Amino acid sequence: MIFVQAFRFAGLTGVGAIIALSLTPGTLRPQTGFSGYIEHFSAYAIVAALLALGWTSQSQRIAIIIGSFVLGAALEALQLWIPGRTSDAVSAIVSGTAGMFGVLLVAECQRRLKHVA
Repeated sequence: MIFVQAFRFAGLTGVGAIIALSLTPGTLRPQTGFSGYIEHFSAYAIVAALLALGWTSQSQRIAIIIGSFVLGAALEALQLWIPGRTSDAVSAIVSGTAGMFGVLLVAECQRRLKHVA
């Protein structure tokens, strides 16, 4: 049970970090050197995977996937009013798709581990 709580905490902390970094003005936001799409995909996939490890039912995981698309779209829309930030629909789609990838990756790994055990 402690691992479930840790994954939930880490996932929700990741959501908070995505929100904070997405709403930070461009000049203040840390730069990784990677393209925005790679940053989006990596962040959303990792956070969604953590959330999927914390919430394991099918309906909860579907909610995580839907939430990834909604969060990505909402943050892209909000970035229209943040100085030094740009907004585009492709970034929102990449974010949501990455969230789906993270959830499906965890589900597939867990499925395969059940067959091994």
